[in-house]
Amino acid sequence: MKKFITFEGGEGTGKSTQAKLLFSSIKNTSETVILTREPGGTKIAEEIRKIIVKNNFNLNRLSEFLLIYAARNEHLKDTIIPSLDKGHMVICDRFLDSTFVYQVQGKRIDKKIFRYFNNLIIKDYKPEITFIIDIDPKIGIERSLKLKKKETKYEKLSLSFHEKIRKDFISLSKKDERFKLIDGNKSITEIHKEIIMIINEKKIMETLKTIQI
Repeated sequence: MKKFITFEGGEGTGKSTQAKLLFSSIKNTSETVILTREPGGTKIAEEIRKIIVKNNFNLNRLSEFLLIYAARNEHLKDTIIPSLDKGHMVICDRFLDSTFVYQVQGKRIDKKIFRYFNNLIIKDYKPEITFIIDIDPKIGIERSLKLKKKETKYEKLSLSFHEKIRKDFISLSKKDERFKLIDGNKSITEIHKEIIMIINEKKIMETLKTIQI
């Protein structure tokens, strides 16, 4: 069992907050855990991220997709795979499912291209559990913009695009048992407790005591 947990969802759902809270909880155990993100996670991948997410680059959709996988290749090679191979736990804020929903479903990148790059780069290093935090995109985008982030490229896409993203994440959550759909309208603490409960039930940390809240 690979101790690989990912967080997915639309803009402003609170997935990054939950990833950080889970990381903090697991750090209090004897488990070695890393918290990372996509695009990014290594020095090179973070530089690629700047091109992908900044508003001043009007990227062709295929170019954007290829840059995401260039960053992912660096991230996997230098961070994720070495950590998982050592038996460590990896928590990642976004991964391949965001690419499927945003780039394949949302921006109509061919599924064959998506599958090809997954087979080439990701191989068997897929998440054990993926938490999808769900919330009305109107609320999520408003939350995200209030943070006054520099990276607002995706927030500025149409509401209809974000509504489709939400529907596609919900649809995806029904296709595989690794997906856990979480109601993002609950309080931060309630969501965190639910996530801990799911991980403890999954026994992803089977050699350790259960995570304490």
